Amino acid sequence: GREGLETALFVWASVQASSDGTHGPLIGVVLGLLTAVALGWLFYKGAIRINLARFFLWTGGMLVVVAAGVLAYGFHDLQEAGWLGGLTDLAFDISSTIPPESWYGTLLKGVLNFQPDPT
Repeated sequence: GREGLETALFVWASVQASSDGTHGPLIGVVLGLLTAVALGWLFYKGAIRINLARFFLWTGGMLVVVAAGVLAYGFHDLQEAGWLGGLTDLAFDISSTIPPESWYGTLLKGVLNFQPDPT
């Protein structure tokens, strides 16, 4: 259904982005599919037993982080619209401690949308 179409679009986009003729995207797709099949088979056979309490605790925590990010985007959009003030006022600035250009600053930005100088 829809997930298959989305997967096909992501694969097609990654292959198109790799215009140098490498097989990297195709290898990634094959490895991902093989991993998914192997995990599905292990779940089906019962070889992997999941502690559901721990699973839902961690996924619930991750959902809270995602919801906080959505809330932050909402506040920023309201600031840009002029409904809330503070668009140019910094809440704090720790860019000297966590430089945005560093590898860990980039990782935090990509994974958690971390900003060292939020408004």
